[in-house]
Amino acid sequence: MRKSLFGALLIASFLVACASGTNKVEKNSVKPETKASATETHSQTSSQTISTTQFIFSPATQKVPKFLRPTIMVIPAETGNEASSLNIIQTNPLAKASMEAINQYLTHKQYNVKSLEGQTQIDAIIQIQGDVFDNEADLSYIASLSLGADIYIKFASTVQKDQVLVSLSAYEASTGRLLGTQTSEVNINRGNTTRELTQSAMRKAMPGLESKMIAYWNEDAKNGIQYKIIIRLEGDFHDNQIEDIHSEVSNLLKQSFTEVKINALTDKTMDLTVYVNPSQFQDAEEVYEFIRQGLQEHYAIKKRNLTQKLIFMELR
Repeated sequence: MRKSLFGALLIASFLVACASGTNKVEKNSVKPETKASATETHSQTSSQTISTTQFIFSPATQKVPKFLRPTIMVIPAETGNEASSLNIIQTNPLAKASMEAINQYLTHKQYNVKSLEGQTQIDAIIQIQGDVFDNEADLSYIASLSLGADIYIKFASTVQKDQVLVSLSAYEASTGRLLGTQTSEVNINRGNTTRELTQSAMRKAMPGLESKMIAYWNEDAKNGIQYKIIIRLEGDFHDNQIEDIHSEVSNLLKQSFTEVKINALTDKTMDLTVYVNPSQFQDAEEVYEFIRQGLQEHYAIKKRNLTQKLIFMELR
């Protein structure tokens, strides 16, 4: 009797222990699932945030992917002869100091910055002016297209009796459109050199100009990367043929690119700005090749000049 009772107690204790162990296993098995679920939710939230903010450019409030930032070129404003103005950095210490101050500001803000490097580049830009544009075209504009800038900034400075005055202007590279201007001044004092005061005035003017550039870039960058396309018509085309060419080229571009702006159409030239999806077209060469293939069935297409932002071709 006692043995039977003792055996029953042992069996009961064993069953309770098993039940308790099973509960622990079940409770522990829930925890990893809960953690995984929380991680998944966090990942979804992060993804949604990225997708809704990726085209908003506001460096003061958030990090923006580097490829969305405009590439900027800084050049002196013209003072008479444009070719001499482009080369003034090599000969004028204050101009060089001004450019250094602006470039430092832009680099600190993580913009891509382009610069003219020596007479060879200047000569190449002058050659493009003669080949592609008329001799009255702004060399600063051509330089920015040649070096792949989205925006170019012109700067100038003057020293008066008791102040250093500076002025900055920002332009859209593909069209030469003025985006904004900003001026600044600092008082001359005995403790600083003219070079230091000029750089200080440039740094003081940059935040105001930057905010105007950002307003443009937020709006325009939604459409993609810009390229300027110039198509020169070579041969004897009558009026109806010219209109047909204009329509055929325009339709091809509008069907393939996110936006097309027609700057000028003449009996000899088509001047356009296109916005392309960077995931579909990696560079100017791919844009040109797409246009060439789209037109080569009816016309002979020849590449005349191609830079990072400028595509110049002939159509016969």
